[in-house]
Amino acid sequence: MQLYFSCGAYNKKKDSGDVGLQSIESKQAFLNETFPILERIANVGVPSAIHYLLEVLVFMMDAEPNKVFDLTTKALLVGGQKHDYQNEDQRELFNNTTHRKNS
Repeated sequence: MQLYFSCGAYNKKKDSGDVGLQSIESKQAFLNETFPILERIANVGVPSAIHYLLEVLVFMMDAEPNKVFDLTTKALLVGGQKHDYQNEDQRELFNNTTHRKNS
């Protein structure tokens, strides 16, 4: 959950002015530095953790679309299956054609 707040994903949803990481470079650095942690969260499968992970990944999509997509599928299909989270509605991520075209 701290990753969710520290990267700015929370602020972007709330339109609070402070949007956290703004540049592609800062988002890429964040993803590269936290990738082992994000991957571990994806594998654990606790629904609340996966929920916040997916919010972070949506926020980071423009920086590393392939890496974000891989983590998203891992979170839903590996960790999420442990608690049936793979059946939750993730349309926002998968229906965004702009993100898919960038990969």
